[in-house]
Amino acid sequence: MPNEPLEAIKHNLCALGLNGTASSFYLERVLMNLNGWTSYAAKRDYEAKLDNLESTIVLEVLTVLTSWELCTFLALRNKSLTEKQKVTVTNFKNIEASKIYSDEIQKKIILQEALNFSVQRKKIAKFNFKTKNTDEVIPSEIQAVFCIDVRSEIYRRNLEQTNSSIQTLGFAGFLGFPVNFFGMGKQTSKVQIPALLIPKLNVIERIKNNTQNNKILHKFQLEKEILNLWKTFKSGSISCFVFVSPLGITLYQ
Repeated sequence: MPNEPLEAIKHNLCALGLNGTASSFYLERVLMNLNGWTSYAAKRDYEAKLDNLESTIVLEVLTVLTSWELCTFLALRNKSLTEKQKVTVTNFKNIEASKIYSDEIQKKIILQEALNFSVQRKKIAKFNFKTKNTDEVIPSEIQAVFCIDVRSEIYRRNLEQTNSSIQTLGFAGFLGFPVNFFGMGKQTSKVQIPALLIPKLNVIERIKNNTQNNKILHKFQLEKEILNLWKTFKSGSISCFVFVSPLGITLYQ
């Protein structure tokens, strides 16, 4: 089997008798069998792409999965399993040859897209509409800041209409701050903005006085080690059986 992931996948598909579009349906099915891990791998690849780094975790996971399927098939191959494998390959090829959507569904999809574009043009026209500027500036007696949200927008609009001296402002609170936050004694950061964005700044929590800062860091590290030891004692394959006897009751008193 080739060492390169992509070449290994091609080798596995060829050995299983899959090619063309049929192989795409098969690979998608293999990934969906392990949806949680493959989604996490895709997330790691996406984060690397945002940092202009190369990552092929999904490809490597797919290599492992297809290799496992091929090895399992070869190890357990018999007449019955071979027949089932041929039927499966035929089904994948039939998907390739047949239409995924009927003519009626395709027409409805086209009409739906046309309707979407029509509504989009009307919305754009409303946004591009320019109102006449008035020289008179009415000072606001009340200012209220709302998080930008479809629910609060309705409230803001109606609130401003009740009195011309009321002004509302919108703030993208859900975006958070463009920083990586390192808590006291933490080695990993917590991103304060949505996953689609990359924070450019690092904020490290610490105390200005170095002596006090080092004492607290030492305390945090000691507590972390104690918690790890406690978890090991509580969840260990042997110690978990004796955990309840001496300590189980005292924990809930």
